[in-house]
Amino acid sequence: MILKKLLPRALAAGLTALAVSSPAALRAEDDAYNANDVLLFLQNPAGTIGTDQVVYYSLGGAVDVFRDAPQGTVTPLGNIGAKLTDVFGDDWTNKAGTIFAGAAGQNGATSALSTAITNGDYARTVYVTKARAAAGTAGKANSASPLFDPASTAVAGQIAGANNIEGMSQAGVAAVSGTLLDNYNPFSNGNPSTAYGALSGGIQTGLSAATAFGDVENVVAMLDIYRVSKTTGTNADDAALWHNANGVEATYSSTSYPGSNGARADFLGTVTLSNDGVVNFVSKGLPGPLFLSSVSLPYGGEILSYADGKLLSTNSGNGEHAVQFYAIGQNGTLTATGSADLSSSIAAEVESIDSEYSPTDILLFLQNPAGTVGTDQVAYFSLGSAVDVF
Repeated sequence: MILKKLLPRALAAGLTALAVSSPAALRAEDDAYNANDVLLFLQNPAGTIGTDQVVYYSLGGAVDVFRDAPQGTVTPLGNIGAKLTDVFGDDWTNKAGTIFAGAAGQNGATSALSTAITNGDYARTVYVTKARAAAGTAGKANSASPLFDPASTAVAGQIAGANNIEGMSQAGVAAVSGTLLDNYNPFSNGNPSTAYGALSGGIQTGLSAATAFGDVENVVAMLDIYRVSKTTGTNADDAALWHNANGVEATYSSTSYPGSNGARADFLGTVTLSNDGVVNFVSKGLPGPLFLSSVSLPYGGEILSYADGKLLSTNSGNGEHAVQFYAIGQNGTLTATGSADLSSSIAAEVESIDSEYSPTDILLFLQNPAGTVGTDQVAYFSLGSAVDVF
């Protein structure tokens, strides 16, 4: 007996339900900013409306939402359309030449003297964005390097201070005079200049014409987000650091700073803003494989391992009809995200091979022409439809 079709509709429904309900897939909106969140902010410095205000929105924890996001996923982060309309007008999407968006966060100690490691990040590790050059391929970096001299030890503290705005709401608006976001993210001749006194070219991008980016539609702003950390000095290359523990290759790195100081930048994915105000995070890499395990088909007693649309293995069944879903992390590790009992849907969606050959089937055949047994016979087996199976 051979599998011809494996529950395509049932799996699609199961994946959709799990993606929506999984804690890793959806970030619950906080009432305000939390320490170590990444803060998205938008300015209109050369415009005619909202020039004295900054719109901000907390995107969630730098580690939980961005660094440790499952590979190749789209995480909805909320909708700030109403706030953008209130501050920049109904036609805010048409202000491509004046409205700029950027995001920044940090994790760990901010002291210039600290060598501590916090949740896999070295002291003064920052999470910053860079303007994406073009849509390109979703899941791959397409922006300039965010590296800066590690001797600029004030950057993490500046980000932490600027992000923690008094009386914050979600989403919120702050007067330029009441926040440091504007001071730390200046402009020169209408374009973003050095951010936080260290990041050349700034961390912002201007709005653009709506375009598709991977599975996200009508995107008007794309920001590649990076984890930037020091790589030289006490504990700076410790095995407990996230990139060392998970074997992550740096997107950008340098050891040519004064005093042989070193730094690395790890591309984590892309923050997008669509023309309706929806914010998403598209993590790096390709979508991870879907694995089915402990599945005993009602008629065959086979355990199936299934990934990227291909049957990987069949073994003896164990009488169960459970399906387990996993997400693959950026380091390739698997995390269980949910399970479902698909006994009835498996029975409804799986076809067993007919006892007779059908037109357009692929036929497997075996011969033993020079042997001592069965030389006058041919064994054959229909593998199923050329189109549906192969």
